[in-house]
Amino acid sequence: MLKREHVMKEMTVTTIAAIVHKANQKWWVDPHTEEPIIRNKGEMIALMLSEVAELVDGYSTMDDHLPQYSTPTVELIDLFIRLMDYIGGHKIDILVQSWEEWLNECAQAHPIFISSDRGAVNLLIRLVELLEVERKHHTDSDRITAACENVLQVIAEQASDLGLTPDTFAEVFTAKMDYNANRADHKLENRRKPGGKLI
Repeated sequence: MLKREHVMKEMTVTTIAAIVHKANQKWWVDPHTEEPIIRNKGEMIALMLSEVAELVDGYSTMDDHLPQYSTPTVELIDLFIRLMDYIGGHKIDILVQSWEEWLNECAQAHPIFISSDRGAVNLLIRLVELLEVERKHHTDSDRITAACENVLQVIAEQASDLGLTPDTFAEVFTAKMDYNANRADHKLENRRKPGGKLI
């Protein structure tokens, strides 16, 4: 189990990404052979885009898996987890400071969005930009790093818009990581079954 105070107060984004990627190793192997696989970057970004769609679709509802939190909050955390796995798995070196400092700076600099839809649109724009960078400049590590940092920026802004402090962001992040670690449909033996979860 992750200790949320360590996640936000002592860890850089790159360190959080390494922790998430280690926890998600089961998604980087073939479920039948357990041999390592090369993840498709476009597919991984598409999954991030799907989290934004679920965030918008779930406004004004509570999450099905973590009913103590709102759906937009949990979907934003899901997006953050997917991005961290992407960064950790592809060894992208993020230059920002600790996530707590990053969130605090964004909260101070960020005006509240006119609507939550605007925040979702900004997330979609930044993710599509990341997809374009990976497609056109896949060997340019600086461009890829900058594109990932732009997505992080909007995640932090959306967190502020949802009223999440560094502590509450860390609380939900830790809860979702713990939940994912124990999900039956994430276990290799169940992913091997017909209709099992592949990605």
